[in-house]
Amino acid sequence: MTYTNWWAGLVKSGDALNTGRPTADAQAAFKAGKVAMNLESTGVLGGYVDAGSKASSPFTVATAPFPKVSASDTGGPVIGGASLWIDRVGHSDAEVRAAWEFAKFASSAQQQAAWHQATGYFPVSVSALQDPSDVAYRQAHPQFQTAIDELKATQPAPATAGCLLGVMPQARADLEQAMLTVATTGTSADSALSDASTKISKLISDYNSAVGG
Repeated sequence: MTYTNWWAGLVKSGDALNTGRPTADAQAAFKAGKVAMNLESTGVLGGYVDAGSKASSPFTVATAPFPKVSASDTGGPVIGGASLWIDRVGHSDAEVRAAWEFAKFASSAQQQAAWHQATGYFPVSVSALQDPSDVAYRQAHPQFQTAIDELKATQPAPATAGCLLGVMPQARADLEQAMLTVATTGTSADSALSDASTKISKLISDYNSAVGG
């Protein structure tokens, strides 16, 4: 609640630009130099650095840990993003084997280091961070070290363990709408987030029933 009120206050005061719900619009505003700060996934860092260097008025992209509303707040980065799955049903042994070989290739230290350097996404293994090419890259580009340090400093807790949610897209959309409502209308954070919670709880219940959970 506190964070939503804080963010809405920034929008209403004009200190934060309201680009609407599409993520791409906020990213475009940052790349164009229309905003000085953007809270984003580590996965956009490579694109941001590249855009900054190629802008009509080039700028250097710096990084910092996510802000806290108060010093006593706990939390940290949450690991998210895509996953690699191997589905055996309906596939031949050769196809399953090929999928396994690809998964091993994609998760190797060398490939994860290359992926990290190109995008900013967290690599999936410590060995990737220890790869000489990644060590050298982070020394030359300290922006890519920030999220790694923040992750290492994060204490394990339910809020930082990531999520397992079958209705993630729908839940995210409801939460986005609630936050936008608070920022653009007189609706209180308590009311908007409570309504969103009710909607999301029903989505979770319906999903669990559908899959036999």
